[in-house]
Amino acid sequence: MGCYMNGTSLARGQIQSPSIRDDWFIDVTPVDQAATVTTMYPYHDWSRSPIPLEAGEEIDLYGYSASAAAELEYGLLQLSDGPVTPFNGKMKPIRATGTTTLAASVWTAVPLTFPSNLPAENYYVAGARFHSATCKFGRLIFPGYGHRPGCPGFSTVAKTDGGLFRLGNMGIWGQFNVASPPQAEMLATAGDTTEEVILDLVPIG
Repeated sequence: MGCYMNGTSLARGQIQSPSIRDDWFIDVTPVDQAATVTTMYPYHDWSRSPIPLEAGEEIDLYGYSASAAAELEYGLLQLSDGPVTPFNGKMKPIRATGTTTLAASVWTAVPLTFPSNLPAENYYVAGARFHSATCKFGRLIFPGYGHRPGCPGFSTVAKTDGGLFRLGNMGIWGQFNVASPPQAEMLATAGDTTEEVILDLVPIG
């Protein structure tokens, strides 16, 4: 349903799998040629008409560097079970925070602290924003869910993606009860210790 790639010298990318090979591999360009996720980053959005894949097949994401020197390249490949339907309804953003020390370039689980006045009921999450000093990506761990929806994250509060992953634009991400809230999981390039996550919540009783 979508792809984003980032790297200081990254020139282009490509998505490969056995079923995609039946036609041609998917070239990913433009890419985000920067040390951090940029404002209005180049995200390739097929969420309204996802590219079909075969169940259980391997998916490879390749990066092509414009430099001969070794460097880390980052890629986010998002999957769905069909076209994504945007959510339209009452929702309110809420800020949650974390104080976990993130490990560099791997996913780290981040327990979230919510405001104490969050009413005790059930909620849908209809969007999110992830932020830490060197954040690349963020995703959510919902109790009882096998999938972990997420999106690119930001290294400063001023950066934006224009609301692509906010306020219902990518449908409902998951559901939780206030007694068992989701955790964040973040990938950063250094040991950040202060995390911020904005969740767009839909009260459902």
